[in-house]
Amino acid sequence: MNTLAFRAEARPRLFCDNCGLPIGEGEKYYELPDGLNICAESDCLTDWAAPYLRRRPMDRDWED
Repeated sequence: MNTLAFRAEARPRLFCDNCGLPIGEGEKYYELPDGLNICAESDCLTDWAAPYLRRRPMDRDWED
């Protein structure tokens, strides 16, 4: 088999865009809408999403 044909058939390696570690064959990962790939088996998604975390203010009219 031609090595160029073999390379064409091989899947490209995926790396986590947050921590830089490789995402292995069969491992779960998040493919985000902005094109980033994030590890599913670590805290990477939490780290990536941390700047977007918000807490909604309490409603002043809310009562127990």
